[in-house]
Amino acid sequence: MTYLQFRNKLVRKVRRTDFTATCDDIHVIVNSARHNVQSRHNFSGMEASGRFQNALAENDYRFAVPCSFKEIIDLRVLDSDDNIRVVLAKEVDRAKFNRLVVLDQVQWAIENYKDTLILIDLTGIEGFPLVYSMWSDAIEVFPKVGAQCAGNYLWMAFYRYLDQDMAGLAGEIDTYSDFLFQEQEPLTFNAAMMEAGLHFKDEEMVDKWAGLYEQGLLSLYKNEIAKKEAGRAGGCFGD
Repeated sequence: MTYLQFRNKLVRKVRRTDFTATCDDIHVIVNSARHNVQSRHNFSGMEASGRFQNALAENDYRFAVPCSFKEIIDLRVLDSDDNIRVVLAKEVDRAKFNRLVVLDQVQWAIENYKDTLILIDLTGIEGFPLVYSMWSDAIEVFPKVGAQCAGNYLWMAFYRYLDQDMAGLAGEIDTYSDFLFQEQEPLTFNAAMMEAGLHFKDEEMVDKWAGLYEQGLLSLYKNEIAKKEAGRAGGCFGD
């Protein structure tokens, strides 16, 4: 389904004379719905990866994330030949991360993040960042980039919002389509109807479509859990 087809479907369902496929309100409603769906779940269609920061410099420790960024999947330091030097551990607790920084606990980090921190070359790891944490719209790493790491770069796999992808399409916007208008179109449509109800202050409409939206999300979560459990069972059977 294209963006125009989606808008036409929405107009037919809302059935208001002041609500058309070309009115300004519909773009606001659809974009809000797209953002809502992506906020509630990480879909494979939201995945991106690549060089995040080229030519690391000594004492670098804070890096701004892309404007469409949602969540990190994996953060690595790679050399100029794309060889992995470190897969950084994540610390979600800012107090713990700040303690690392203040007390300069490099050895403690190596010993206590073994489940997530991967050191490819222990003998040459001095000066490489080992742990990262999110702070506002930036990534902070510990320890700071040292002289031995300068010239390497950060590679990141992450989830990002697709809403911004529509902004630069100009005349092609009506033909635009992605997973939110394809396999997840029913979920996006329910979210759009809920947003339309909020926009027009129709409480009955909001209640109906919010319920359908939540049911769709619950079904999605259950299906993904079932797939993961099936994968684990298959792995055990094959061992």
